[in-house]
Amino acid sequence: NGQGVRFLIETSAQQDKLVFKHTGKPFTADDIRFLIEQISTKDRSKNEGGVRTSTGQFGTGFLSTHLLSEKVTVSGVAKEPELDYKRFSFVLDRGGFELAEIEASVEAARAAMARMDEFPSLTDYDANAFNTAFTYPLSDDLSKLAAKDGITDLDYCLPYTLIYTPEILEIQLPGEDKFFKVVANTAVSIPISYAAWQIQVEPISRMTPKLFCNFPLVGTEVFSFPAVINNPNFEPTDARDGIYLTDADSRPNPNAELNKQVIQLAVDLFLELAEFAVQNNWGKLYNLLSFKPITISTDWVDRLWHQDNVVNPLRKRLINLPIVRTNSSDERLPLKDPASDKKVLFPDGPTKEFREKLWFLTSRLSGTSLPLKDEIETWNALIWEECEYLDIKRLSEW
Repeated sequence: NGQGVRFLIETSAQQDKLVFKHTGKPFTADDIRFLIEQISTKDRSKNEGGVRTSTGQFGTGFLSTHLLSEKVTVSGVAKEPELDYKRFSFVLDRGGFELAEIEASVEAARAAMARMDEFPSLTDYDANAFNTAFTYPLSDDLSKLAAKDGITDLDYCLPYTLIYTPEILEIQLPGEDKFFKVVANTAVSIPISYAAWQIQVEPISRMTPKLFCNFPLVGTEVFSFPAVINNPNFEPTDARDGIYLTDADSRPNPNAELNKQVIQLAVDLFLELAEFAVQNNWGKLYNLLSFKPITISTDWVDRLWHQDNVVNPLRKRLINLPIVRTNSSDERLPLKDPASDKKVLFPDGPTKEFREKLWFLTSRLSGTSLPLKDEIETWNALIWEECEYLDIKRLSEW
């Protein structure tokens, strides 16, 4: 409608259907035809600023909704230049296994829309109303589970989706009056909270995709990065479960090269954000270190490239930032500072109990700096070999 779009997701009291509504612009005849024939109307063109004018491709987003139901009732408003608004409704059935069955269902939908001229004109069209609806009957346990899991996943993804997609004004989910509204637009995001007059860095849920092409690329939860990265120009895989960050054996992949440039820019942006957080005394700064080398094998990211271009540059800079609260000083100290006599020692040992006892013994020695006692385990999970470990051998040598 030119002012942004609102979305509403509803479920019936019996949990036997899910309805997805939005306030987007009316359908054209081509929109309806492409929906029936399952061809995406979206191109991958860019505006003058180099940003893609659409985010979807090949209709994969709509196809994925067939996990809910192979039959979908599409209701909406159609509008062609010089013609009246028309309300329409038809059923898309993708339940056939044989080619003849699929062709028959497509023809049935086409026939329903061929009679659109016979529909009465809509004289009170409201651009801000939820005119478009996709209704999915949840006819079995699998479809109900898919709907439940999908709505749960939205809890993790929606705040970032709204940040990166200002065209979406708000989304309301079923149950518990869950409601999300867009508040900003950026490229690198971390969750924060506000408590005791201080901004605190919060951990990113392991269920949240780390990469967004305006919308979440589900599957990128495995991409190790301490923030969520969005770029509308990412070149995603066909399944939209990642972005190409690999090299072909014979020649460079141009899509991968673009993606790599974006990730390297995101590293620089995150380091600026980290320095800002330190300068402004944010809390829980250890969450800025929530990344490690990728250990899970994927076909879209080169783990060695990730180590050299993401993990190592982040560690090289973050190790020198004063982000560790210690038992011996009110000021924060860096994880490691070669230019200073002050160094933080991180208890290391086989068990939590062992590390706590080691901390207790060492804390009685003057001139030592240790992380706060209640943060021992947090740091133990985050630090790497360049940091200063405190083990029983080192304590014994003292």
